Amino acid sequence: MLFAQVVDGVNDPLTGAPNSAYQVLYKNIGDCDAFAQAKSAFYDYAGYTNMIVAGHNHAEMYLKLNNSWFLVTAGTFEKVNITTVINSGNYVLTNPTYGSYK
Repeated sequence: MLFAQVVDGVNDPLTGAPNSAYQVLYKNIGDCDAFAQAKSAFYDYAGYTNMIVAGHNHAEMYLKLNNSWFLVTAGTFEKVNITTVINSGNYVLTNPTYGSYK
């Protein structure tokens, strides 16, 4: 996957400080929310609807394909019920690129 090649070598300083796509792409540091934002920017550029959901000290980017939401990790696409994900103590960190998650 192209995104994996772009972020290869990015280090997590384990401080919770990285919080933007800029830090991942230009400073080579990142953690879950910074990676989620960089991944979101990548899919935005490609024209795909995505959103970031956060909670429990973690953040993930979810991708919408054919009216279904997927968690994209390590090059795999896991179909999820996004309402269940959000209602499990998580919250929408960034709104979907287009439309709403419902």
